Amino acid sequence: MDFKQLEAFVKTVELSSFSKAAEALFLSQPSISVYVSALETELGAKLLTRTTKDVTPTRNGKLFYEYAKNMLSLREKAVFSIQSRSNSYQGELEIHASSVPAQYILPEIIVDFNKTYPNISFHITMSDTFNVINSVIGQKCEIGVVGARTETGKCDYKFITSEAIVLITPPGSPLTEDTLSERIYSENFITREEGSATRYHAEEFLMKLGVDPGKLKVVAQLTNMQSVVYAVSKGLGISIVSEIAARDYITSGLVSVVRPKDVELRRSFYFVYRKDAILSPKLNLFVNYVCGAYAGAPEAQETNPA
Repeated sequence: MDFKQLEAFVKTVELSSFSKAAEALFLSQPSISVYVSALETELGAKLLTRTTKDVTPTRNGKLFYEYAKNMLSLREKAVFSIQSRSNSYQGELEIHASSVPAQYILPEIIVDFNKTYPNISFHITMSDTFNVINSVIGQKCEIGVVGARTETGKCDYKFITSEAIVLITPPGSPLTEDTLSERIYSENFITREEGSATRYHAEEFLMKLGVDPGKLKVVAQLTNMQSVVYAVSKGLGISIVSEIAARDYITSGLVSVVRPKDVELRRSFYFVYRKDAILSPKLNLFVNYVCGAYAGAPEAQETNPA
């Protein structure tokens, strides 16, 4: 029994697929099958039930899965403990993140983190908030970074920082804080996709203004925050976005900001992980580093998607 066999088995159970496990571990599917078969031969027990649709653990497989996870965790703790004595931490961290954290928050913090821990690399997968949370629940990743919480009862959240949501327009737009309520329904509106936390917070912002999001003249739905800001700068329409995403465009005068009187909205960003998860030492190191870097940042008072 070796660690490659354990990794192949654990990943196959978590992803319910030999092919997905092979992709995640950068191995061929036959290699995964060989590793799992070798384990079953050594243990004298069938660990997985294979069907044309998916792969599920047997009763023995479920029991061995817990032992296998513990053995892999113990190995990582041992390696991390030795590396910490010489400050030679190394390895890869896989993080799933929604668009704003993936494009703006994580790159900035990784630059500083890399100066202290140059041998730790990152694999960042970008998706929308709800897909990130589902990936964490489905054990496709250990941890995610998202812009909203959903109370599934299966996840814990750790606050990182917060930022403002702003209404942006093309330069020279007649839309102002005084004309907003009478003109907004006639303006082209650019929105994010369903499942985006930015879209959820944008709709929350509009409702605070007394605007019905369902009555807006939506001209485009885009899956990338940078695309939204760029489209606004080119005159396609107006939008509500994260201020951090539009910061350079605002400073350069490529978009304008309309700030309604007495209406402000902030949104928070969080690490998300399963309630029953024991984070790897390297991930704990990174989480503590990030939270320390943003220590003192105010958490937004917000409602959360159902």
